[in-house]
Amino acid sequence: MKRIAWFSLLLGCATPKSGDDTGVDAAVDAGTADQDDGGESDDGGADDGGTDGGTDGGTDGGTDGGTDGGTDDGDTDDGDTDGGGTDGGTSGSGGGDDGGGSGTGCDVDVLDFTATVSDSGGTCDDTSPCAVEDELTYRLVILNESASDCILTTSSTCLIKEVKIEVETVHPVDPAATYTPTCESVSIDHTIPAGGTVEESHNGGVLTYGVYIAVVQADMDTPLASGSASFEVE
Repeated sequence: MKRIAWFSLLLGCATPKSGDDTGVDAAVDAGTADQDDGGESDDGGADDGGTDGGTDGGTDGGTDGGTDGGTDDGDTDDGDTDGGGTDGGTSGSGGGDDGGGSGTGCDVDVLDFTATVSDSGGTCDDTSPCAVEDELTYRLVILNESASDCILTTSSTCLIKEVKIEVETVHPVDPAATYTPTCESVSIDHTIPAGGTVEESHNGGVLTYGVYIAVVQADMDTPLASGSASFEVE
């Protein structure tokens, strides 16, 4: 009997109590819960990170990109506008300067008209008469005596309108010859520099012995626009 009682006592000590089982299960459950919570926390962190990153990145990128892009476009437009305005103003000024230097119409009062006569040997004068057998050439030189350039506009391509050869005599007689150049009827501008000249020559015919006056008329609407030269043919 004592042996049975002692064996029962030993058997009771070797068997764990139900309370101990509950503690072990609770610890296991707690570890499992921690793992689950940790996984959920990690997932949540990842989700939060993705959401925050996407939101912040999209917002910042869109805001910064839009702002910067708008600013750059504005700067470019302003630069183009300002540059065009500056160039335009400069070009306008240059055009005005060029236009001012082109000169004005020539007034007959500031022009000096000189005529000369020559034969095959050169200019005829008091010491060197023209040869009777030569065809003579008549030249008109126009000098601008003003301090600025001027423009002489003719109604044809010729600067000389007419050459009249008058006989130097006491009594009026008909001209010995009249020459009219053949020119194209088109308006021409002849620029005469300040202190400079323009000139033109016209070939005439043969004259008999005598003393003459050549009157060379310029293509201007005034008889004052002419030069004259006295010469002898022998």
